[in-house]
Amino acid sequence: MRRMSVLTIGLALVFALTPAFGPGQSGSAMAAAISDDQSQTLDTGQLDRARPLQNDIEHFVAPAPPARAVLDTVYLYGGPGSLDGKFEDATGTLPDTQGWTTVDRTQVPSFWHVSTFNAGNFAGAAGNQAMWSGVEAGTIGYPNAPGYGNSWNDILVFSETVTMGVAHSVRLAFEYNHDSEPGYDFFGVDYDSAGTWINLLSVSGTNDDGSGTFPTPAIFDQTVNIPAGSLGGAGDEVRLRISFVSDGAASDEDVFFDSTAGACQIDNINVTIDGGLISTADFDGAAGDGDWVIFESPFAGDYARIFSRFAALDPCRANLSPQFGFIDDGRAPHNSPVSTGGETSAIWQYGILGNFVVNYSGGVSFNQVELYNEIWSPEIDWDLPGTDDDAAVGGVFLRKTIWEHVPLVNGIFWIWSVRSFPDANGNWTGWNNTNTVWFEDLARYSNITTQVAAQLVSSPEKVQIALGVIDLSDVFSLPGGDATPGPLFDNVALGRYRVGGPAIVSQRISRFQDSFPNSGSVDPAGGLVDLSMRLDGARDIIRATGIN
Repeated sequence: MRRMSVLTIGLALVFALTPAFGPGQSGSAMAAAISDDQSQTLDTGQLDRARPLQNDIEHFVAPAPPARAVLDTVYLYGGPGSLDGKFEDATGTLPDTQGWTTVDRTQVPSFWHVSTFNAGNFAGAAGNQAMWSGVEAGTIGYPNAPGYGNSWNDILVFSETVTMGVAHSVRLAFEYNHDSEPGYDFFGVDYDSAGTWINLLSVSGTNDDGSGTFPTPAIFDQTVNIPAGSLGGAGDEVRLRISFVSDGAASDEDVFFDSTAGACQIDNINVTIDGGLISTADFDGAAGDGDWVIFESPFAGDYARIFSRFAALDPCRANLSPQFGFIDDGRAPHNSPVSTGGETSAIWQYGILGNFVVNYSGGVSFNQVELYNEIWSPEIDWDLPGTDDDAAVGGVFLRKTIWEHVPLVNGIFWIWSVRSFPDANGNWTGWNNTNTVWFEDLARYSNITTQVAAQLVSSPEKVQIALGVIDLSDVFSLPGGDATPGPLFDNVALGRYRVGGPAIVSQRISRFQDSFPNSGSVDPAGGLVDLSMRLDGARDIIRATGIN
């Protein structure tokens, strides 16, 4: 289930400060300063962004960093004099992935499997087995496991061939436990009515007793009368579906939600058709255990490619070198033999031959899921040979050139994440970011530098970068139904810089913005009431330009 949110204006008093750590202090270091050559790449226009977890849209202007000596900066990847992150060969004309990999984040494996985890209440004894949608404790990338992750779409399907042309009565009964983010991640039951799945149950939250234990399971027991001509499959099947679906944030994977026994367990499933018991599954060796089949969930497709020439609309700047983008140009995505035929816009005709744009209709899932593509960098060494690995060199920046024409109305955003190795268990961390997605109504290139030390473990050995695009038009209740060719990425660089001491970094969107008297005018002779002012971190009340 996608997170259903609306755009809101944050009027609460919010002042977000992120501390940095100097020499000898623990934690990831951040600072408000980068070297002078880096400051030249900061975009002076407005950077627009949305925060899906907090259900609002924010706008801010990147702060201007004071200058530091160039020697304080060490490029770990890309940067001046390097071809890395430019996605081109030595001639500057031919595309080169340079070890970056493309990823369709909507193509996820199924996590249904038979387990004893949280299954004791089904039989009243330990050792009982049930079908579990979840991951075991210690699973890499899931810091809060056991539990579940983001963007899951786990599906179990039962089918039975019956007589065509007549009505059938179908009863489905089973026991279940569920534990997921309330209102956003759902356990569900459906039946197939002539090719359309009809929902019988959709539940979120948990059936625990309030203390994290599950003394008794929840019960599902419903009977459905399927009219003649309304069977599923080829018109001769009773088809039932049990599923778990999570949205793109807040789970045991990103630690924004910590379940006790997520996502769900099911057991003792009985299917009765026209009064006769057809199937029994208890996952302890019953004859019907194999009647429930794990299905691959629909996916949008992997459209990430390097485009050698891109004709942009920016009147002030052109980029004639190869760039990584996500345009659906009619070629089949990397992970499917099926093509959509290409996606175009009724509004935007520019970019590549054919005026193709990013897919906004679910790709090869054909509106069943929304696009979510990324490109992942090669593993990047943290301590390059001969570089200063002093703890003071703890500031970290991610820089990229972006064709960021992704209008808010379309609900398509560009995103970034980083991860590092090793974590406390000797594994890669999950992908970390500021839980933020970005949009821009203007057709332009921007050079954007982001501080990312807070998203890395302290003194890692290796780091990776992810850049991508995501369709959240449903999440934010935006019109959608259109797109541009953006975003496209180029000139990606990752660097470290010296932190002189403790520092505080705050984003402009989180600072006080409304400083005009409540009366609406400035009258020094007036009373104190007329001169009083609110101090609001009102993140959407202004769209200032320039660096401040």
